[in-house]
Amino acid sequence: MRKGLHISGSNAQLHFGPNMECTIEFKPGPPPYFDSCPMNMPPPHPSMPPPGSPPLPQSPPPGLPPPSVYAYIFGGYTYGSESNLNTQMYSSAERYQLDANTWETLPAPPQDLGYNGCAAAHSGRVYYFGGQTDQTQALSFDPSTNTWATHTNLPNGRFYHQCVVIGDHIYVVGDEPRSATTLKYTPSTDSWTTPASMGTSRHSPAAAALGGKLYVFGGHGTSPLSSAEKYDPDTDTWTAIASMPTHNYYGKAAASGSFIYITGGVICSGCNNGGTQTVLKYDPTADTYTSVASMNGPRELHATGTSPDGRVWVYGGVEDGSAIGQRSIEVYDPAANTWTALSGTMNLPRGYTTGVVL
Repeated sequence: MRKGLHISGSNAQLHFGPNMECTIEFKPGPPPYFDSCPMNMPPPHPSMPPPGSPPLPQSPPPGLPPPSVYAYIFGGYTYGSESNLNTQMYSSAERYQLDANTWETLPAPPQDLGYNGCAAAHSGRVYYFGGQTDQTQALSFDPSTNTWATHTNLPNGRFYHQCVVIGDHIYVVGDEPRSATTLKYTPSTDSWTTPASMGTSRHSPAAAALGGKLYVFGGHGTSPLSSAEKYDPDTDTWTAIASMPTHNYYGKAAASGSFIYITGGVICSGCNNGGTQTVLKYDPTADTYTSVASMNGPRELHATGTSPDGRVWVYGGVEDGSAIGQRSIEVYDPAANTWTALSGTMNLPRGYTTGVVL
């Protein structure tokens, strides 16, 4: 097979220019044949990388924060010398940026957040429900525009409860006064429904989602609880799972990898409201608990979450029954089984609080 250009016809001749470009001139003469016709290719378009180069970096959409880890915290309460700050806490939220190791105050929400609400992240927004003596408010914050929005209120007020995202829904469990009722919020329709109730009434449980199931641990009923249960949204049923080794309430939970980590809370027999720095790892496959490295200090009623790299974050909360809010933040690496305290401290000491990590 002959490569190159075949010129046919008695009136066409091929010529090479100074840059080896090919031109055809029509005039009398024999038809030339060439094995190749070298040509200078035009340079790549300025907006395109050369062939074989890695793709150009994509700029984030306008208004979005740069790629990083952000920890949000909402409302809160503290006793002690800084109790005069409670009003500021009720009406404010903060966000921690890992890259800058700094906390910033978010724009004021349309309603006071109070304390002991619950937070969850869904489709790029951060939702906040209830709080302070059974509020029914439902709010969300959009990081891309730095603005708040209001949504359909909860069917009933919630206090000392937890929020967990599974699929297209946000589930709300726990309540003070003690309740077994479960609520389900659908952001796409801004509507609430009531799935099956838990097997045990409880307030202040720890809760997390893993593998499409909702897990709830401990809390307080008529007395401190060690029991735990699992909810299956596909069958709308709750099932008891292994109880924790001890009673625990005011703790929080976060899922990472194949496990759920239950951080802090009040572990008690006599129950003096003293927080713990103990961390339990729950294995849903084996239905067992093991102890892992403890936090740097005791916490209860704190914020928690899991960053995209699988690390578990805890921040804020109170240390013990004196209920003095904390400003510190620390991170757990499951692979190394170590906790690292970060130096950035939040602007207000937020106990009785909640948050999410993105």
